[in-house]
Amino acid sequence: MAIVPGSNINDLICNKLIPNPYIDDNISTLKWVEDSTFTYLTVFNLQVRNEFNYEILFEGLDTYAEVYINNQLILKSNNMFVAYQKEITKLLRDGTNLLKIVFKSTVEIGKLKALKDAIKYPADNEDGEIKVSPFVRKAAFQFGWDINPRLISCGIWRPIKIISTKKDEINKPKPNDLNLIAEPFYNLHQEPDEIGKSFIFYTNQKKEEKIFMQGANYVPYNMYPLPLKNYKRVAHIQVNQGLPNRNEYYQQLFSELKNYGCNMLRVWGGGWYEDDYFYELADSLHIAIWQDFMFANTMYPNDEEWLNNVKQEVKYNIERLSKHPSIVLWSGNNEIDVAWKNWGWQKKYNYSIEDSVKLINSYKILFEQIIPDEIKKIKTKVSYIPSSPISNWGKTEDFNTGDNHYWGIWHGEAALEDFYTHIPRFSSEYGMPSIGVSASLNYYNSKNNKTQNQNNLILRRMKSYKGIKLLKKYITDDIPLPKSDSNLSYASRYIQYKALNMAYNAHLYHFPFCAGSLFWQFNESWPGITWAVIDFMGSRKVPPYFEKAIVTLNENGKLKLKKNVQLNQTFFADEIEISLKDFLGATIKKQSIKCSNKELLDGIEINPIIYFDSLALKSGFLKITLIDTNNKNAKPIFDTLILLKKEKEIKLLKPLFSFAKIDNHHLKITANTLVIGLEIECLNNNSVKFNHNFFNLESGIEKLISFEGDLSEKDIKELKLTSIYDLQTKEK
Repeated sequence: MAIVPGSNINDLICNKLIPNPYIDDNISTLKWVEDSTFTYLTVFNLQVRNEFNYEILFEGLDTYAEVYINNQLILKSNNMFVAYQKEITKLLRDGTNLLKIVFKSTVEIGKLKALKDAIKYPADNEDGEIKVSPFVRKAAFQFGWDINPRLISCGIWRPIKIISTKKDEINKPKPNDLNLIAEPFYNLHQEPDEIGKSFIFYTNQKKEEKIFMQGANYVPYNMYPLPLKNYKRVAHIQVNQGLPNRNEYYQQLFSELKNYGCNMLRVWGGGWYEDDYFYELADSLHIAIWQDFMFANTMYPNDEEWLNNVKQEVKYNIERLSKHPSIVLWSGNNEIDVAWKNWGWQKKYNYSIEDSVKLINSYKILFEQIIPDEIKKIKTKVSYIPSSPISNWGKTEDFNTGDNHYWGIWHGEAALEDFYTHIPRFSSEYGMPSIGVSASLNYYNSKNNKTQNQNNLILRRMKSYKGIKLLKKYITDDIPLPKSDSNLSYASRYIQYKALNMAYNAHLYHFPFCAGSLFWQFNESWPGITWAVIDFMGSRKVPPYFEKAIVTLNENGKLKLKKNVQLNQTFFADEIEISLKDFLGATIKKQSIKCSNKELLDGIEINPIIYFDSLALKSGFLKITLIDTNNKNAKPIFDTLILLKKEKEIKLLKPLFSFAKIDNHHLKITANTLVIGLEIECLNNNSVKFNHNFFNLESGIEKLISFEGDLSEKDIKELKLTSIYDLQTKEK
């Protein structure tokens, strides 16, 4: 029995023919699936009337399919990303009809195409000796990426519909869908200036306003398409996989995007174009969509068959999605231009001059002719860029023009502090990977195969070529390396949170020079060690990380402080109080600095060495507080703690905590000593999500944290608390 829409992987799991590919190392046993042919059969009843013409619409066939109506071949599909519509009037029977769809192996067909081509294409992310992904129009990430292993699906992934039209109405003029082209929420301006070229989104109004785009990159919700809804007869299936249906996932996704304060989401070019409902939610919640076309990290062929295929794909998706005002930018591909110019493909693959000319011409035909020509036809105001990023991250001048994927941190192994010095005009990718939360680890790693108290199955879920070794290096640069699984998860997520926080604050501080910050990545397509902030089970690996004001400590030891204009909050403050405190909480010295609202909006730089002895600075931490001196009885508007040395260099005492539930959404917490990086988890109630975590807690000072879900008094008593102190003590 099959669930349609869905996929063969889902159906095999449902019918207990394969194990859950996400648990333990089950996925390693499923290579046979991608090499197999799958046939879907169903009967449907239809009262055929002579005055009607009948067509069948397939909104999504994944990927190479032969479709038969009553044993008559009606079409052959070769693209996951387009719809197919065929007239079937003469093939239908009055009453029972047979629909058969035979899905051939994408890999086998792709291999035949690859072996015929004299050029080996640089699809380095693909896990396999013969690179087939450049030749097939299918989600590239399924062939293997650094965010997931290889798992290639087929099947009916979007609905099938039969459309009936009265024969005397067939030739009547139809409504022009191009009239439905929407005005985008924002317009992109790319304007030369004395530094380079800007990359700023403006409101689509008579009086345009610059907008800082805060958001993330989105990857497909799963490694294979999920059903659109639950079916009662197989309701146990989705529960067993631990997965929501597709529309429920979209709802949860956009709800969390709002929680994280995102106003933009980039749909990454290695996945698939999402369903209409995805974009309808973006429209309703006013979340802008940066839409990549589904081309990523390789060059492509340019034979006539392939170009005709992708032209239909481009045309179909532009016309389908342009009715959504949330679409504010089309991007031709992910990282191909910057890769060709900087990644050494020519040398690695020993391309001749003729090979290089052919590949470049193929690139230009698709990304500089076909796609922009199709966009021009619909007369949209949505901008188009041929590739993202526009600039590379290797040279200083690259940060002065266009968008940038800054991977000096991670791929370049640079220190986290480089986020303060490498500020692009628009940061469309950056990030730090981490391990999922305990609930996900326990669910997807059941064998508990441990060596030195760390689960090998967990560590093997790191698919980046840099590996777990580099992640541990980033951890040990700042904090002690833990031994246990749960503390290793905590440590990796603490570093991830710290990295994202540093980058976002640096980007926002330099607005409007830097006009956007989209971290990689928001969600996961499989339960692995990835860059996501929301893990595969929907748990928050790291919390939202924006405050009323941003404070950074740059490479020169200077504080930079600025209002967070992204939150659209108005507050007045005319004094900055800087307190130097020791690690027991005692105030060593306090300094007040007058400021104006304009200074807070523009950004203020403060050198602590002017006010405090350098030796004393090494023995404590700073507390920064914003105050309205006109309101003597008011609480401080904002405060934060700034560490002046690495966390591992601070000798921490064992904290004792006390909690008080204020209301159904707020909890008050205090500790008897300085606490660094406190994470609160409600292990017995997965519905509870904390909006504050990995925060520093000052001795004796109450901290109010918000949460979602039903937190009982019993839950409070059983909360799991983890901080840097736990990594400094001997683990059992």
